[in-house]
Amino acid sequence: MEMAPKPMPEGLRKFLDGCEDHTEMNGSLDIKWSRSGLGFGEFYFWAGDDGVIHCSNEGMSKAFLKEVLGQLVDQAIMDMPSKLDSE
Repeated sequence: MEMAPKPMPEGLRKFLDGCEDHTEMNGSLDIKWSRSGLGFGEFYFWAGDDGVIHCSNEGMSKAFLKEVLGQLVDQAIMDMPSKLDSE
């Protein structure tokens, strides 16, 4: 029998509700990719001096980058698997 999760303390809930959606680069990320019938390339992400994340995308679309990043996540072995991933 699976037990229901305990309710979150109200103070913690208020704190988490007040957090904004945010992503921050710590260093850089370099991804090499290849696609049958398309070719190969490289994406390079870095945090600029302006505080904004930049991407050297070799002219590929954001949709393509998201597809490559999604494939990277799907191929990764998670060191702390989530029950949500098995659904």
